[in-house]
Amino acid sequence: MKLGDKDIKQIKIAFDVEKQRYNTLGDYLIEDNELVIKISKIGDIYQLVVMIHELVESLLCLLSGVEFQEIDEFDIEYENARERGEKTAPCGCLIQDEPGEDIHAPYNKFHKIAEIFEYLFLQHISNILYEKNLGKEVKKDE
Repeated sequence: MKLGDKDIKQIKIAFDVEKQRYNTLGDYLIEDNELVIKISKIGDIYQLVVMIHELVESLLCLLSGVEFQEIDEFDIEYENARERGEKTAPCGCLIQDEPGEDIHAPYNKFHKIAEIFEYLFLQHISNILYEKNLGKEVKKDE
């Protein structure tokens, strides 16, 4: 499949990743014509949320031509500044919760779109879980 200028043969998703390339919950890269998405070890539902975010964000970046190397450089410099205790990012902005939230992030608008997908997923999964738990409570009372 052609995504932007990259020929992607497969999308691989790894859950429960113990160590990322830098301090992050989710990461994506291209290895041997595969889009690889790595999700840190956190609660199951949250891993799904991060997976959706990373999938949407990475695909939008690929399709629009945002280079992953540019993203990596931005994120790593950003997180290094945070680890040094700096209040401002290398771009001069106040450090945000995530590098993608910074207006100078090369993928900022795609990060925001991915957050919308996260929100929608969480909204629906919370309804599903609520209804399942409500059904258990009703059965207990019967």
